[in-house]
Amino acid sequence: GEAAGGLAESLSAPAVKWVVERLETKRQKRRPPVPFITSTLQQEGNRKLGMSSKETMRVAQTLYEGGFITYMRTDNPVLGTSAVQLAMRCVTAQYGAPLLASSSQSSAAKKPKGSQEAHEAIRPAVSEDGANREFRLPRETGLSGRELRMYELIFQRTLASVMIDAELDLTSVQIRGTPPSGDDGLFRASGKIVVNPGWMRAYD
Repeated sequence: GEAAGGLAESLSAPAVKWVVERLETKRQKRRPPVPFITSTLQQEGNRKLGMSSKETMRVAQTLYEGGFITYMRTDNPVLGTSAVQLAMRCVTAQYGAPLLASSSQSSAAKKPKGSQEAHEAIRPAVSEDGANREFRLPRETGLSGRELRMYELIFQRTLASVMIDAELDLTSVQIRGTPPSGDDGLFRASGKIVVNPGWMRAYD
């Protein structure tokens, strides 16, 4: 309104004195996300792929029936032991061993009380190639369109879940502007810088 306009005008004068009153930077660690369950897959399908919940489940059903992912209706965010090992092997090949979490961290997701035991978290299905058991890389699936984007999302989230924490610097600043006449203006801003991407290399 008028007051804001007057303040903006007074603070645009050349004689305004600007002082940084506070500058703080804090290092923050962010744990990797746990593998998908039905509800989080629907949320991320909407946020990252622009799909409705129904559309997300329809595409996931197609991937499941095609043998590309495990069963998509589950409330258990825990990967089986062999799936954790496959995910860790895949991370080593794709991003290097230094980005691997310890085995204890990689299996840190806890099964919620009352969740079904029949199904583990939603993850890529295992490809049997002779003696080798692997998660198929998205580019090796032959998928395209929405199915490829959904498989990539599940693949990346699965890998991220066994990777090290991300580290960010969070900075906040408070600046005061004092004009020759009139009220002071107080401004606050904040931002973040990724110091060590960790799991964000696979899933942002």
